[in-house]
Amino acid sequence: MKRRLLVIFLATICYLVPFGVSEGFADETSIKDGAWIKLGRGSSNILFGWLEIFRQMSELNKSHEEPIGIIGGFGKGTVMGIARTAIGIYELATFPIPLPRN
Repeated sequence: MKRRLLVIFLATICYLVPFGVSEGFADETSIKDGAWIKLGRGSSNILFGWLEIFRQMSELNKSHEEPIGIIGGFGKGTVMGIARTAIGIYELATFPIPLPRN
């Protein structure tokens, strides 16, 4: 049972991640395709929003000393991860609603 759930989870990730990556092409697609991009981006943000913690720690380590980068990056990453996840929930809930033109 656990193996079956893992396979379904990994297949879902492999299916949805490309939609989140292709957000730069949203202006060239139709409204219908924009909804699928919004669904993929929202799903990606929900699944991977927590990775923002490690991203922010890495970014702050580049410009500050290690303790500051780790502690500050953890705090900033936690806040940004929560925000990214909340935005993902919003996008997932509203993906059928067309995006405004401009």
